[in-house]
Amino acid sequence: MANAGNHSDHFDNDNDMLSLKVAVPIFTIFWVLFGAVLPWFIPKGPNRGIIQTMIVTTAICCYSLWLIVFLAQINPLVAPNVKTEIVGHIRKQWKLSEPDGKCPQKW
Repeated sequence: MANAGNHSDHFDNDNDMLSLKVAVPIFTIFWVLFGAVLPWFIPKGPNRGIIQTMIVTTAICCYSLWLIVFLAQINPLVAPNVKTEIVGHIRKQWKLSEPDGKCPQKW
């Protein structure tokens, strides 16, 4: 909890960074294959162009959504904005220890 406010030390160990290095390339390759290769296998017909366009658009939208959500979870920009008196009230109601380490009531 010592690094709670420090986002530069987000990755606690090498496994977190490894998951980042593995997840992004795997999903990128998947959606590139889906959007660039799959349209070539659509059988000829009157709606082939529309189907190919839908597949490419789907790949772009799904990959963009995944990437934005994934990156937003790595370094969240929004944090709870709670006034100090509300935090004190929550601590009292939930019977949590005070910042100085003393517990207001016995557990």
